[in-house]
Amino acid sequence: PGVARIPYSFGAIVLRGSDPRDNAVYIDGIEVPLAFHFGGLTSFYPSNLLSRMTVIGGGFDAMYGRAQGGIVELATRDPRTDAVRIGGSVGLLDSAVQAEFPLAGGGVIAAVRRSYFDLVARPFVSDDIPLPNYLDAQLRGAWGDPAGKGRIAPLLFLSLDRVAITDPNGGATPNTSSLSSFVVRAGVPYLRTWGPLALHAVAWLGADSIAFTSVTNNDEETFRRPTYPGGARGPLSRVFSWGEVRGGVDLEGGHLSHAEEGLGQPGDILEQENGTTSRWWIDSALWSDARVDVAGDRLSVKPG
Repeated sequence: PGVARIPYSFGAIVLRGSDPRDNAVYIDGIEVPLAFHFGGLTSFYPSNLLSRMTVIGGGFDAMYGRAQGGIVELATRDPRTDAVRIGGSVGLLDSAVQAEFPLAGGGVIAAVRRSYFDLVARPFVSDDIPLPNYLDAQLRGAWGDPAGKGRIAPLLFLSLDRVAITDPNGGATPNTSSLSSFVVRAGVPYLRTWGPLALHAVAWLGADSIAFTSVTNNDEETFRRPTYPGGARGPLSRVFSWGEVRGGVDLEGGHLSHAEEGLGQPGDILEQENGTTSRWWIDSALWSDARVDVAGDRLSVKPG
């Protein structure tokens, strides 16, 4: 209830009527721009690789900044380490393959998924209807730290979406128009405990790009403007008999690249335009909050 997707299903979500730009999606503490692939057919991260999902429509904790609407928090699961497992799936919309295996005292899980919805649906719709396809891949590990008191879980994932329209009346070479979105993230989450104290830290880097391509009479026009974000979060918490106290640092920054435009034959090098509009940015914060249990698990107060 209170959750919807934006029109044309470009993957953004609406929580209780808020603007999608006012919501935030995190996976293992790493912020990502979208929760779904184009078309809203499936999430960008396979559900069988997740351990939990939390949706907060409003009133979220002080540790979450840069959002005014709601929060979607995803947590990945550790790979199983008792045996080597290889499997996959073939469905109407996509196919996937994954493997998980023990390695060096820990474990690794790797997966790839590719859709073919555009090929299945094309015979049943007119040529001017845009159809999506997507590709995603995930690599996740889990090991204990050398001191034996913490756990490190590096991960790498990417998502590529494309919506395309083909005009068969373009002559010998059909005219095409496409909009694509690319997201990649690499992060190193770390968990360590000292009795009642617990540190959940993560550092990450990534790249985002939305590109438009149009091919008319064998001339290709392209436009894209990539962004390279990164960040680090370090919540530290302590449990008491009456509740919990937490605090931490939240850093995020990145680079907004030049606009890259091209007009010519497919494969030509893109030219950079508007060089003065590229930007570096950094956004830093310190936060703290507490949870006071008033009536056990039924009622608590959380100043932050």
